[in-house]
Amino acid sequence: FDQAETPQIRITDNTSIKVDAVCNLPMVFNEGVVLDYSDTITGIDLTVLNEDSLMQYVPDMVDTIQEASAVVALTFTNDIPFQFKAVVTCLDENNNVIIDPKTEKPLLITENDTILIPSPEYTYNDLALTWTPKPVEHVETVYVDREDLETLRKIKSIAFYALMDDKSLSEVYKAGNFNAKLTDGEGLRIKVGVGANVEAILQVLETGAAQ
Repeated sequence: FDQAETPQIRITDNTSIKVDAVCNLPMVFNEGVVLDYSDTITGIDLTVLNEDSLMQYVPDMVDTIQEASAVVALTFTNDIPFQFKAVVTCLDENNNVIIDPKTEKPLLITENDTILIPSPEYTYNDLALTWTPKPVEHVETVYVDREDLETLRKIKSIAFYALMDDKSLSEVYKAGNFNAKLTDGEGLRIKVGVGANVEAILQVLETGAAQ
């Protein structure tokens, strides 16, 4: 303290100093980075997975649906420079984990518990001296029979936890002069699609002429 300016001071009970700081940091990494991330896909509506809804998409000549099965496809498009090891969990309208009545375990909509989503494919531009990424699309499908349709219809959201590392970029790192960079335009996009396969009895429609 400058005694000329401050001849005396008082020490209070709380001598801490609070500082709020904001800084912008470049997201550039060298080899060996591991990150994790979790999020939830909301607003999922699979009510189409019932016979009444399926009948809307078939001709009037269909009389009775004998057998119905469905396929659920999750399409992952990744342009983040990391590979993902993701675990997805199906939740109902109350955010409870949906249990598969056949296995008495959490419902799976992928073939395996853990999904491996590769990183983008990178090519080197000799003229620009830069690496150009090509997003990679990964599709996971699960086939369900008629008994499973009711269980799938309970899905209202899908929670996922992803562990990210750059092991799939090992060959790019070996080529040299490469750093993993995160930018605003990169992301992991997930689409959920549903298809159906229906076996039905057709009505015989009478016409005025013999065919």
